[in-house]
Amino acid sequence: MQRISVTLPDDVVQRFHAKVEKGERSKFITNAIKEALQKEEKWKAFQSLTQFKPFAVFRDSTEVLREIREKGPKETLEEKQ
Repeated sequence: MQRISVTLPDDVVQRFHAKVEKGERSKFITNAIKEALQKEEKWKAFQSLTQFKPFAVFRDSTEVLREIREKGPKETLEEKQ
């Protein structure tokens, strides 16, 4: 575990202290940060999918998937370009 120091606006701190009991504050902050990080990771994954550029594959999709599973996606795609 590590201790960190952050600066928050007064109104946020007041609301936080009013809503979250003293013994539960670290857990609350940990969960809030985990949720925010997960949301950010999902957003980045979504963005990468929306920016995906299709490419032509002139082979059976089953064959391509088998190669990806065996070699990995990067190696499979690099070989065919």
